[in-house]
Amino acid sequence: MKTIVDQEYVRRHAEEVIKTFGLMTYVSSLRTKGKGLLEQLEEKYLSGGVPMPGRLGNAYRLSALIELRVARIYERMVRRFDENPLVKEFFQKLQEEEQEHARVMVLCLYTVDARTELDYLPSVRDPEIRALLGELRTKARGVWKLSLDEALDLTAELEASEVNVIFDKLLEQTRNPKSDFFISQLAKVEGHAAAVPKRIKALREKLA
Repeated sequence: MKTIVDQEYVRRHAEEVIKTFGLMTYVSSLRTKGKGLLEQLEEKYLSGGVPMPGRLGNAYRLSALIELRVARIYERMVRRFDENPLVKEFFQKLQEEEQEHARVMVLCLYTVDARTELDYLPSVRDPEIRALLGELRTKARGVWKLSLDEALDLTAELEASEVNVIFDKLLEQTRNPKSDFFISQLAKVEGHAAAVPKRIKALREKLA
C-alpha cells in the first residue's frame, strides 16, 4: 500500500472527490505525479490550514509522531537488509504504510470535530506514552545489530503494540467528510495489525 488513494482512484471517482475536497484539489491531484491524494492534502493543510488546538490537536499530533517513529524503524530496516530484494521490498512497503498512517492523523488534526463525547486523548505527559516513545527510539537505534529473524520478530511486536491501538482509537473519534473518506478506504483493506503477521509468515516461507 504505497498510498491509500492514488491518481487512478481519483480519476475513476471524480464526483466523490470533488464533492468531498473541492474541484481545485481534484484538478491538482490529477496534475501532480508521484503523490497520492492524502500526501497532497497533508502538504496543503501544513502550509495553510488551521490545526485543532489544545489537547485534542495534540493527541493527533502525537499519533502522527508515533507512526513516523515506526516508519523510521522500517526505513532503517530497508537499509539494514538492502542486499536482499524481497526483504528490502517488504520493509519498504511497511515504511510507506506507516507514513500514510501518519498522514491520516495529520488530516484528522486539521478536520476533526471537537465533540463533548471524545474520551480518548493520549498525551506525551502520560507515563505509558512516554515509555512507548522511548522504546521506539531505542528500537530504532538497535536496528543495525538485528538479524533478519530478530527484525521480523520486532516487526510483529510493533504491529501488536499500542501503536495501532492509539491510531485506531483516535480514528474512531473523527467525524468529518474528509477524514471519513479515508477511513472508508482503510476499511476496504485488511487491518494493518492483522495483515502484517501473515505477510511476515509468507516472507519467511519464501526465504526458507
